[in-house]
Amino acid sequence: MNNTIRELQIKNNSEDEIQSVALINSLGQTVRTWNSNLNLKIISLPVNTATGVYMVQIITKNGSVVQKVIIE
Repeated sequence: MNNTIRELQIKNNSEDEIQSVALINSLGQTVRTWNSNLNLKIISLPVNTATGVYMVQIITKNGSVVQKVIIE
């Protein structure tokens, strides 16, 4: 998470195709979902939401990855 420019930046170093990215709040509610333009090596997604701790779920063809981020 780049809080200076309020963007979620994802570097895809593997050959896995990213199908979707979801931003989930601490209550388990999906705040935002991205489904397009995800086949780049570096993905920048704008985030306009309240400060707090969120989970980012990245879904690929081979499974999913969840990472905690802090939005300031």
